[in-house]
Amino acid sequence: LSRDDFLALYAVNPVGPFQMIRACRPLLEAAGLASVVMTSSIAGVKGIGSSVAYAASKGALNTMTMSLARALAPKIRVNAICPGFIDTRWFTDKFGQEKTQSIRDSVI
Repeated sequence: LSRDDFLALYAVNPVGPFQMIRACRPLLEAAGLASVVMTSSIAGVKGIGSSVAYAASKGALNTMTMSLARALAPKIRVNAICPGFIDTRWFTDKFGQEKTQSIRDSVI
């Protein structure tokens, strides 16, 4: 994993949402009560995922979400969802049928 790949994931996962909230903050505050929902990953909680950089960037997003929730409360509520395994073709394409079935079985 190159430095540029690592930084690219950080640019998308925590930095992108931060920049969006920063740009939208005046509109969110003007709405009275507003909510922001970050899309994170179980990888950011458990340190798993497709790469170390991915898991670390989602962990950073989770921590940033908590910080923003405190900083922007009570006018703007900030939360994150952290989905895990989603049974899609992507898993089968990436991990193969046997591994995908093993993941399905462990989730069930």
